[in-house]
Amino acid sequence: MKWIVGLDLRPRSHGAVQFARWLSQEARAGGDRFALVHVLEDEHLRVVLRSHHLDEVVAAAKAAASGILARERLSGLDGEPEVVQGLWADEALAEACTAGKGDAVVVGRAAARESHRLVRLGRVARGLLHDLACPVVVVPPDLEPGDLGPGPVVALSNLADDSVEACRFAGRLAERLGRPLTVLHVVPLHDVHDLPYLPEESLARLSAEQQAEAGAHLAAWLARHGLPGEPVVAQGQLTERAASFALERKAPILVVGSRRLSTVGRALHVSAGSELAATAPLPVAVVPPRG
Repeated sequence: MKWIVGLDLRPRSHGAVQFARWLSQEARAGGDRFALVHVLEDEHLRVVLRSHHLDEVVAAAKAAASGILARERLSGLDGEPEVVQGLWADEALAEACTAGKGDAVVVGRAAARESHRLVRLGRVARGLLHDLACPVVVVPPDLEPGDLGPGPVVALSNLADDSVEACRFAGRLAERLGRPLTVLHVVPLHDVHDLPYLPEESLARLSAEQQAEAGAHLAAWLARHGLPGEPVVAQGQLTERAASFALERKAPILVVGSRRLSTVGRALHVSAGSELAATAPLPVAVVPPRG
């Protein structure tokens, strides 16, 4: 696979670069390629070009990127770090991916794993997830290779078409890493669980029936689309349960599909992919549906 690693010259990129380093070491038989890309945005260039020539700015950015490479000890890159110009960093990274330079983009987010800051994704990660021209892996900035567990790659399925490509991407990644694939479907608990007058045995029976029914639907969905993976059903709130399940299984990455909500749709519905990418303590890959 070919990976474009978006490089912010501030500490925000540390986790993304370390994730790429981990991928380069863990991928079976090698072969994965990495292109480290820093984008000089027009807004910043307009300021610095008042006192510096463009060649100076590009050279300084390349030197800073090379310094990060040496410091992070990232191997497997295709040549030197690339410095490109663009109106916005997210647009330039997406264009590089759609132009065939990569199969996916890896970027860092703003908020660390234990951070409670309000801005969690940051502008670049948010922009990439908004348009989602290709699979995007969002990584906490404080992630280290040792934080990535030895467990399976976990893909989240809602049993709809927009989860199919996510499961396929997760399957390819699991194969390259030599890891099993687990496909998780989360169902909300029945409303009756909030009724205090029902005996515990009735609640347990309802929960078991709900889980069995969802398990049959998940197995049928996987078979219909020819998808591999161990099917698992969990109950609870979608994003919280998905993140906790991935941690319980010591997954190195959680993969989720995107519904590609419109601007109005985003105002009415929370995107599970964006919410997980913003809050999960592990890397989250958000994959667009086919077409």
